[in-house]
Amino acid sequence: MQTFETQNENGEYEIKHGAWCDHHFVKHLNFNQQGQLTSRYEKTNKGDTMIIVLIDYDDQHRILMVQEHIANIWRKYERFPAKNWESRSLNYSYDQGLLVAIESHGNWGDPFNGNNHHRLVFEYEKDRLVKKTIQRGIPVEDTLNIREYKYVAHSNELEEINTIVEGYTTTEGSMKFQYDDSDMKNLTEKSFIPKNPDELNQEMQWTYNSQKKTSSYVSGDTLQGMWYEYRNYKYNSQKDLISEYTNMEMDGRARLNCEYTYKYDEKNNWIARLIKLHHDIPYGGGSTYDEFFRESQELEYYN
Repeated sequence: MQTFETQNENGEYEIKHGAWCDHHFVKHLNFNQQGQLTSRYEKTNKGDTMIIVLIDYDDQHRILMVQEHIANIWRKYERFPAKNWESRSLNYSYDQGLLVAIESHGNWGDPFNGNNHHRLVFEYEKDRLVKKTIQRGIPVEDTLNIREYKYVAHSNELEEINTIVEGYTTTEGSMKFQYDDSDMKNLTEKSFIPKNPDELNQEMQWTYNSQKKTSSYVSGDTLQGMWYEYRNYKYNSQKDLISEYTNMEMDGRARLNCEYTYKYDEKNNWIARLIKLHHDIPYGGGSTYDEFFRESQELEYYN
């Protein structure tokens, strides 16, 4: 079970619900003996179920289907006219041990936007992924996005991903990967460069530490402050995030520091996480302030 609580003005932690505020639900997650998630139920603090996720696997422990059923939060808390429940699903297909397609039904957001049927198709050469194609409609009505994959010579490590057909939220361009020169296996950096030189605000760069965790992220054009975003991350020895710095609003005004403090169980998994948010620069005037949250999870293990 997982809970996310907000500290109120009295210094007490509470679970908030409602469409006009943070709506964090109590999560119940179930796993099989292989450690695979089989279901997730999200409920209000009064026990009302709001989200149901069900996941099926085949006898080789490969994912077959994901079903999600969501209660409309606006209808529940604000009584707006809307469907009580909405459902969506993903269906996975395999051939000769390789994932060859994912079919979506319902609106999953990017890359499967809208309520149309979508199909993500995987193509391989010598068991290595070389192309992904997102198609709309069953049968196919349109191709929405194409990505081609290139690899480092004599290696299975990615060298470049080229987006040659733009998607709903993707831009034509290349994602390039860089590795530690000593073995060409440890990823140190990846960067996205748009094809159109007029879209410098779409540039992105990630760097990675020795734990294979993201250490920084940069996007946008430094010459256009309102499109520039920077994030920096730090981790503890358990590889859990302990510090995050970001300019948040992407314009450099509302810089945010986020600190995480953990409590672990005997198996070295965290069971409580305290979160402190500090706004270095006030957004829209006013004074800086701190916010506090508490995230907890109760874990049960197979014998």
